[in-house]
Amino acid sequence: MVALLEGCSFELAPGDPRNGDTAPDGGAAADGSPADGSTDSASDSVLVLPCPSSYAGGYRLVTTPMTWLASEESCEADLPGQTHLVVIETEAERVAVAELAQALAGDAWVGIVRDPGGQAPWPWHYVTGGDATFAPFEGSEPNNMSGDQFTVVIRKSSRFLYDYGVGNLVPAICECDNRPPIDADYDPGT
Repeated sequence: MVALLEGCSFELAPGDPRNGDTAPDGGAAADGSPADGSTDSASDSVLVLPCPSSYAGGYRLVTTPMTWLASEESCEADLPGQTHLVVIETEAERVAVAELAQALAGDAWVGIVRDPGGQAPWPWHYVTGGDATFAPFEGSEPNNMSGDQFTVVIRKSSRFLYDYGVGNLVPAICECDNRPPIDADYDPGT
């Protein structure tokens, strides 16, 4: 079963076995499998919906300052399972996201978090899962200066990453890349 956002729709191609049509090459065998003997993996495929129109180039700016958690929830609500706070994984993407951030009133939340506790160097993770293997922090960052810096912003001024307190209210940048957020709905401050 696929849930679509209000106003979204899609159609299956003619001959697609999921719409009840028979394939142009002779249709299905008596047992319902394709007549050519191949396996039908269509029912196992993942439907990827196009990004919402508010995502220019795969990104959306959130101009209303919010906490990190509220920003992540806002991003995820756009297209559940396919949108989240931006995950910066390459230098080219850092440069592009930093350029987008220039249109905002200040720094912007990104999709990198760490679990509370432990000692430096802290393990940072992407909201889409896995270790943040590309995390170009500014100068002496991350430093957890306030003791609650479990989340990350991209600095508008320096264009690099900075650990930031979870309760701060700043804009955000969302990304639509068809990857579901993993464990991104927790409050990193607790």
